[in-house]
Order: sequence, then structure tokens, then C-alpha cells
Amino acid sequence: MADTGAPFNLPYPEPSGLVRDAPQAFQDLAERVEEFLLYTESRTVTASATLALADTNRVVTVNAAGATTLTVPANASVAFPVGALVGVFNLGAGTVTVAGAGGVTVRNAGTVGQFAEVSLRKRGTDEGVMV
Repeated sequence: MADTGAPFNLPYPEPSGLVRDAPQAFQDLAERVEEFLLYTESRTVTASATLALADTNRVVTVNAAGATTLTVPANASVAFPVGALVGVFNLGAGTVTVAGAGGVTVRNAGTVGQFAEVSLRKRGTDEGVMV
């Protein structure tokens, strides 16, 4: 075998879509991982509200003086993908109650005190868990 100049006499790979497009593919992947790991705030609510699809992989900040309820909607209303995460941060003095809409089970559902943050993960069609 003739020397190709590559380590261990292995031939250099030929340019292909995989190699040529790798920098952009890795950049796209890095941006998706960053979006997942570094929650950004999607919106701030000051009264009871229902989660929206735009809240996926984001943090909903609740800033209310009185008690509020944040509702996890049924899949028929808002089809979050299974595995979707939504953070909830209570900035206000009032407690935030996280509850499922009719037919939705939220495991460990309950209240979030001031300056506390929880995560909600969709586990099934109409089932989630609060951590």
C-alpha cells in the first residue's frame, strides 16, 4: 500500500455532505442543547394562567401578590411533546398552585412558594410530574 500521508497509512476521508456540513450541524446541535440546558424565560404572568406550547423548555415567571394557579392543559388543548420541560419560578409574594386541567394528572402537584422554582415534565399523553 502506498503511503497516503495520513496517520497509520489510512487514507484521508473524501469530502462528503457529512464532513463538509459538520460545522453547521454541530453548531445547530450546540444551540439546541443550550436551549434545553439554559432555560430562558418565556413570559411573566401576574394572575392565574394556563401553560402554552411556547413555554416548552422555558421558564414561566409568576409575579403576583395573591394566590394564583398555573394550569397544565390537556393534550387535546396543547400538545406538548412527551418529555417536554417547563420551569415555573414564583417571584411574587403569593403562592402558586400547579394543577392539571380536567383529565390531566400532575404527579407531585402542589404549591410553589416565593423565590422557589420547579420543573414540570410531560410523562405521557395527559400525565406530567412536578419536581
